[in-house]
Amino acid sequence: MDLPMQSVAVLRVLARVTREWSALNTRRDREQVRMKCPNCQTRELVVIEMIVSGEPVALHSCSSCDLRWWETRDGLLSLARVLDLATTR
Repeated sequence: MDLPMQSVAVLRVLARVTREWSALNTRRDREQVRMKCPNCQTRELVVIEMIVSGEPVALHSCSSCDLRWWETRDGLLSLARVLDLATTR
């Protein structure tokens, strides 16, 4: 059975979109596995990324146990260090 060219084109687009969606889900799943609360192990986290004194900083907040921590590319930061960075001019 021969399909009209338009149908073949639609099937190709659907196949491409399906592959792209599958790749996106895989990346999202990997990110969710990596991001767990160190206290209660839930994945219900809120992450707020910002620039503080020219440095990228992320605030992680657990929606379950309310644990919060700050992180840069170099590792964890104390709240005191974040406040110090934020008030430095």
